[in-house]
Amino acid sequence: MDKPKLKLRQDTGPAAEEIEAEAEAQKVSVYDILEQAHHPERLADKSRNYKKVKSRKKRDFWFSLVIINSILLIPVAVVPDNVMVLVASLAAVCLFTIGFSWIMWQVLSDY
Repeated sequence: MDKPKLKLRQDTGPAAEEIEAEAEAQKVSVYDILEQAHHPERLADKSRNYKKVKSRKKRDFWFSLVIINSILLIPVAVVPDNVMVLVASLAAVCLFTIGFSWIMWQVLSDY
């Protein structure tokens, strides 16, 4: 036994054509809205002279990397003959260096 197919009602009269014509006339483009929103800003920015601020990211990265890795290697200096301390400290240095590099260069934008 076949199920009866449902038919959707579609208006095709003059009212539907009128609605379609109104919708066509009122199409809104996101780009048009953005252009209208940013137009005054662009006019104001032409008179201003912006200098790009030099990023301190590279300096901060290397400074932090040296300081924190040396802190992570302190147990090796305190207990030099223990291989487990050496392995744990080197693992911590590797994990920190990889994670910190990822955060600084991939996650953070210029600051």
